[in-house]
Amino acid sequence: SQTGLTGYPAATINRHVFSGSTMATSNTSEWQANSRTVMSEPSCVNLAAQCVMDKDSREMAIQVKGYYTSNSNTATNKLNVVLLQNDVIGPQANYGNYNPSQYDSHGNYHHMHMLRKLLSGTWGVDMNATSAGSTFDTTFTYTLPDKIGNVQCIPEDMEIIVFMAEGRTNIITGTKAEIYIR
Repeated sequence: SQTGLTGYPAATINRHVFSGSTMATSNTSEWQANSRTVMSEPSCVNLAAQCVMDKDSREMAIQVKGYYTSNSNTATNKLNVVLLQNDVIGPQANYGNYNPSQYDSHGNYHHMHMLRKLLSGTWGVDMNATSAGSTFDTTFTYTLPDKIGNVQCIPEDMEIIVFMAEGRTNIITGTKAEIYIR
């Protein structure tokens, strides 16, 4: 409901409202320009992340470090840690012409970067030290289940994405964590 999504395909770019009162746009011709706009904006915080997963217990330890290079626009930021999965086979409605390489020889569609779990909660964890020179180092743990729903959780298909937002909107920066399976 936050995005104002009214159809598909649709996209939001960094939870930002570019025009009007909605974050989501179904106009695919706007996606690239909106992305360029966001990529040209300065970020007040640098993020680094890595994940170590024990292959036997399937426990993931995600370490996230941050350094504020300048003051944030808000006194409290939200640190978000997200689990994604690739190669999830499922239906895809009428868009084979736009991404045919994701279909296999059996006609199954392979979804990529599918959201599986918000490891830091729906809106993230409060970060209250947001002035220039502030740092943080925190670790999140999660045990990867064998399945989510009826889909196998294959460790090599997983991705960890970390991003910082100004509350529930305006993502400041983000990074992808390398996953080391030991």
